[in-house]
Amino acid sequence: MAQPRHRRRARVHRAHDARRVLVAHLRVRLLSTDAAWKLFWNNVQYLPGFLTPLAFCAFALAYAGKADAITPRLAAVLAFPPVATGLAMWMPATEPLVRQEARLVAWGSYTALDVVHGPLFVAALAYSYLFVAVGLLQLVSTSLRAPLVYKQQSALVALGAVVPIGASVASYISGYTIIDLTPVALSAFGVAVAVALARYCC
Repeated sequence: MAQPRHRRRARVHRAHDARRVLVAHLRVRLLSTDAAWKLFWNNVQYLPGFLTPLAFCAFALAYAGKADAITPRLAAVLAFPPVATGLAMWMPATEPLVRQEARLVAWGSYTALDVVHGPLFVAALAYSYLFVAVGLLQLVSTSLRAPLVYKQQSALVALGAVVPIGASVASYISGYTIIDLTPVALSAFGVAVAVALARYCC
């Protein structure tokens, strides 16, 4: 499970690239007022949004010392469904499979898109949660099996991962997806990982 500190930090930085993109994208969506622009940025969010769980799973495996479990070829195969879903948003013939309806609604002093998702989105979401579950189970397993010096570190990383996962699940279960708080909640995961590496490392 133990890996050189600089290698772990390099993997953490790569795993958080998608988070930074999503947070920046959320800011742009809130600040834009034109419906066409909001639809454009709504389209943009799907690809990094669906790839983030795969990146999280890869990070969890790498953290557990199983970086070789996902080869480049396997990663390309696993990424095909979310990539296909993201591209489907841009084609009129397949867009209703992902997004059936979108309308502007007021959210405080901002305007946001209220989206009715299609069956392909639901399937892609379930596919994404599969990677989230594998990654989270890997982090919890690592925490339980880790030597004492890494036990607190891995436990904090696993706890930090629960925040964005919980925010995402709660949003879709409640049906409140006008403002997706998952990118913001992912920042909590980033903070947890940074603290874990800085505070609990030999």
